Amino acid sequence: MKKIPKVLKPWCPRSAARKRQIKTIPGVFSYETMLYIGANTKRIELVDLFYAREYKIDVLEAWETNFKALAIWNKKWKIFDNIYLEDVRLMDEHIHHRSNWDIIIFWHGPEHLPRLDVVPAIEMLERYANHLVILGCPRGEYKQPAVGGNPFECHESYLYEKDFQDLGYLTSTVRPQKPHGSNIMAWKKIDR
Repeated sequence: MKKIPKVLKPWCPRSAARKRQIKTIPGVFSYETMLYIGANTKRIELVDLFYAREYKIDVLEAWETNFKALAIWNKKWKIFDNIYLEDVRLMDEHIHHRSNWDIIIFWHGPEHLPRLDVVPAIEMLERYANHLVILGCPRGEYKQPAVGGNPFECHESYLYEKDFQDLGYLTSTVRPQKPHGSNIMAWKKIDR
């Protein structure tokens, strides 16, 4: 296993519980490539787990300010192989040339999409994943406006376990709905 740089330290106190959730997914660390959707230099939760296991990690980020900061940050730390500037909903149009990834993680991202876009975006991710799609989001209503000027940080949808289970995902939760820090993890095995 690779040594984890300090720059990949957890971004919030809830990271330990969320990492325990990820580790419950059978075979989650037995692959080689990953697309992580929505990272920024201040919030790169879970990446340390995969970096330590020598995954080749690509990032998809929608907000240009975060994309530029990640590109500069990555020149120093060399964590990511590729960083794409793209809205997850437009992957088919702009990064379709990229081969599939073993795992796609859309971590605390589905809630940022309008409700009508959630299912089509998840279905698209399933087309790009060779083995697993992993999703994370707050449980239920959790209002959030733009953060730091980033319009992609607004919470547009409130999701529950059933929303993912209806799509064939297994789910687990951390913390009840109302206290700050609730989390739904949903995952689906894709076999290609």
